[in-house]
Amino acid sequence: MVVAKMAKNVFILILRSKDSARMCSENNKTYISVLDDRGEQMSKPEKNVGILICDRYHTCAGGKCLRALKNKEGAFSLYAHQEVKLVGYTTCGGCPGGNVEYCIEEMKKNGAEVVHFATGMVVGYPPCPYIDQLRDFVKQKYGIDVVIGTHPIPQKYYLTHEALGTWKSPEWKERIKHVLTDEQTRSKYN
Repeated sequence: MVVAKMAKNVFILILRSKDSARMCSENNKTYISVLDDRGEQMSKPEKNVGILICDRYHTCAGGKCLRALKNKEGAFSLYAHQEVKLVGYTTCGGCPGGNVEYCIEEMKKNGAEVVHFATGMVVGYPPCPYIDQLRDFVKQKYGIDVVIGTHPIPQKYYLTHEALGTWKSPEWKERIKHVLTDEQTRSKYN
């Protein structure tokens, strides 16, 4: 396979006679998957991610986040057609997030292209009061994308926050959009 860039956003793809390609779209982006002679995808673009968790969960072993990463559920469904490599996992260091100044730099040195703020930062009560400031800081200081959420919101937390009205504002709906799944999926993460 040979890929040659001809002009901005214009590429020529030359395949071996036994290979084929298919186009797919995801999140308003179009990908070309190169298939071998058995119809299997030859290579997937890899995404290096870091996970930042709330310090009140500092003893969390990451089971739900890692399951969601493996199954491409919750916010990790953003990478349905990519391989994902975890390059960092740590806490914010406690309010107001003092560890963020240092740990994101380490994640970036390890190749992080995006940092996920763990779902615990939005489902814990109260939700992280610094989430917007931390997101903006990471983007500005390190030039790394931030996704709020990791695993799907567990059903028990969903019911509590619905009753409290925590996520009714447009800002909160935007924050939880990647981890708000159907009831069946939420129940699997209780």
